[in-house]
Amino acid sequence: MTIAISNGREAGEIRLTLPERFDFSLHREFRRLYEQGEAGGARYVVDLRETQYVDSAGLGMLLQLWEHAGRKADRVRLVNVQPTVRDILQIANFQQLMQVG
Repeated sequence: MTIAISNGREAGEIRLTLPERFDFSLHREFRRLYEQGEAGGARYVVDLRETQYVDSAGLGMLLQLWEHAGRKADRVRLVNVQPTVRDILQIANFQQLMQVG
């Protein structure tokens, strides 16, 4: 259970592909990977295609990523969000902080 990282389609974009479970066990790895992007300057695409479970620690890690990205909604995009995860994100109002699609 690891996170895959790759360059996004555009310059300065970092794509993080999350595993089936996004929880506290991935905290260090997730942080290490997103910190490879320039604070406040990089754009992040978080691919949740495989992710079926996100706990409160996972939500907290997404908030830390949003803060690292300069607290700007256009700097963090969550893509391929599965229905169960989408429900959690909507309840937590993440669509007000970042793009959820």
